[in-house]
Amino acid sequence: MSFAEERTQAVEDVVHAWTYGSNCLLYEGGGGSEVNVGSETGPPRTLSHAEAVQTIHAQFVLLALDADLDRLQATGQACYQTAAGMQQTHPAEARAYVRAADLCDRAAELVVAVGAADDERARRRLLAVAEHDTTMATGGIDPTVAERARRALELALSEAESKERATPPPAVRYPGPSYDAATGRHRIGVTSTGEAAYWRLNTPGEGVECGLICGAPGTGKSNFLRMVLLEAALQPTFDLWLADPADRHEVPAPIAKSAVKTAVNHRDTVELLREAVAVISERARRGPLPDPSPRRPGIVLAIEDCHLVFGDDLEATRLAERIVAEGGRFGVALVATAPDADLAYFGGSVALRTGLARTNRFPLGPGGRRMLNELQHNSL
Repeated sequence: MSFAEERTQAVEDVVHAWTYGSNCLLYEGGGGSEVNVGSETGPPRTLSHAEAVQTIHAQFVLLALDADLDRLQATGQACYQTAAGMQQTHPAEARAYVRAADLCDRAAELVVAVGAADDERARRRLLAVAEHDTTMATGGIDPTVAERARRALELALSEAESKERATPPPAVRYPGPSYDAATGRHRIGVTSTGEAAYWRLNTPGEGVECGLICGAPGTGKSNFLRMVLLEAALQPTFDLWLADPADRHEVPAPIAKSAVKTAVNHRDTVELLREAVAVISERARRGPLPDPSPRRPGIVLAIEDCHLVFGDDLEATRLAERIVAEGGRFGVALVATAPDADLAYFGGSVALRTGLARTNRFPLGPGGRRMLNELQHNSL
């Protein structure tokens, strides 16, 4: 494929994603009761009207981009970059691009989850299921359409041979917390060179620390964040505020039970940011908090998929900028995950990205080295 052809395909992919993103925003706001999205033979599984609309539109994007992980990731990033560029001048269009990027991320997560990124049979199987689901969603009320979709799915699945799953590695027992109050660090794993890697929850005598975890879908961002949160949850000197604006991540019980505040949508996540800034203002009147304590604990505000909040919300970006700039010495830290280190995922804010990555920065996956170089360059 020539450069011109690749460029044309990239533009077409963005147009497809934007179209489905715009339609998704139109239909997800229609309200309605919960929708059962369970299979005919399996147990019922209900989603809110908005979540069901987003799920089916993510499958439309998956089909349009042929379940190609590279195309999905590139298109999602392009949509976020476009949204950041028009956030202040064309906020409505920016919102459509952010939803388009979110649909790309959801589709990419599906590809990774079923192992279709590097397995052709798994990719064909995924496309067959998506074709069936979207047909049923748009025309399944017609018995003829439903029967045709069912037969097409059976045929496609029979052609796509079942993929043998490798035996999972033996489980590794959690060795227990490793947080050291004298250093403010805990062990988080090992680097590519075999050296121990650490996350710094706080710097003794100075304050709590922010952090950024970034990587494409399937690289382990959520599990990485959970290790950080678990260490904080096991200490009496930290409070957890958890935000999952897309409400798509399951939080382990020990972490969920320790959360003082939670948010599972965009609006409530912004409200948590406002409350965090209010805590900073209140504590500023009483003086710095160089070391968290049970009486005045440090706050760890963690946002999964932060691009869903900062990508098209200027207020959220400004609130977060203040937290990363001032929060540390008053015991308020912001920790976030994002698909990439590109500025578009941070509302175009260099200050926000730099503040998040100043002390703790962990890029994951194949693009990790590039992201690390970019983060290190901007943190100097």
